[in-house]
Amino acid sequence: MHPTTFSIADWQQAEQTAGYWLISLTLTDPVLFDVGTVFWLDSYPEPLRLFHQELQSNNVKLQLLSSVSIMKTTSPGQLHCRPPKTSTTIPVSGNLLILGSGLEMANLFYIAKKRQASHASAQTLALLHSEQRFPFPIKPSRFILPEMPLDAIGASPLLEDWKIANRLASELGLPGCFEGSLAELLGQWIQYHHQSETQTEKWQILACLPKEMQKKCLEVCQSIDWLNFTGITYNA
Repeated sequence: MHPTTFSIADWQQAEQTAGYWLISLTLTDPVLFDVGTVFWLDSYPEPLRLFHQELQSNNVKLQLLSSVSIMKTTSPGQLHCRPPKTSTTIPVSGNLLILGSGLEMANLFYIAKKRQASHASAQTLALLHSEQRFPFPIKPSRFILPEMPLDAIGASPLLEDWKIANRLASELGLPGCFEGSLAELLGQWIQYHHQSETQTEKWQILACLPKEMQKKCLEVCQSIDWLNFTGITYNA
């Protein structure tokens, strides 16, 4: 599939924690992108992940998560993008668990914001993982989650502001994080619900993960009749 190219009217970048960067672009063409779209720039060919988008007048404003800064002294050139292999519908009703890791966690924030804007009355939970530090300061969560390990009390402040309950997993021993893989944390969440005598509710899972991690999380969910697992299929 050939990529689509867009002209950039304006751009800027803001450094996040742990060496991440948030790239803000204003495009001249009004278009809404599907979650899972992969972006790259002439000046930076590595993939960028969609964090936020909005339409203003005839322009579209994007925020993309990057692991490297774009040189401030040069133009980023044009923006190129390739849509995901399959389109993903963000549910506005029903319980939703969102998984995110690495740069792909940018799409988790995109989904969480859409979910918050839909005023869904059902439960929403986000589980985030990183092989390095997270691109945000870890703060103690305001949400009590009995289905989460007692040592997992850290959370993303932005998701908390959106009233999206969330927990973090890391193999680096970061304070407030579950010490283990995302699949292990997911397994503990499933085990808690299995042991609950009142578990009758269905859950939809949207996974914004690298391919191998998505495979491991899918294996944890297999044969669980109250789970519907959907992995975002990135078309690199």
